[in-house]
Amino acid sequence: MLFRDQRVVAVIDYDSARLLPRVIDTPNGLLHFSIIGGDDDVSKWPDYLDEARFQRFGRGYDQSMLLSQAEIKKVPYLMMEALIAEAVLPHRPDRHDRPAGGIAVFADGHAGR
Repeated sequence: MLFRDQRVVAVIDYDSARLLPRVIDTPNGLLHFSIIGGDDDVSKWPDYLDEARFQRFGRGYDQSMLLSQAEIKKVPYLMMEALIAEAVLPHRPDRHDRPAGGIAVFADGHAGR
């Protein structure tokens, strides 16, 4: 995390950092920062998001870069794709030549079609 005046201003995930269109990055961030987890057993996690965290992330992103209306329309579908990718693809932090999972796997042009 990067801080300015004791506030988080950026979060960098070096394991999955890639150069991708912002329309892919935003839904992934919205998903990951609004999931309500905590237990090691993901089956115990609720099937809804923390709406307050979702809104705060979205407002924070909008302060630095606004998404177009076309990009906003894709957000729910890209969030679903990110969730599916997280559920079915293995996380391989030891393999830097392969995606670690998540929406970055679909960076070949598949996302958003």
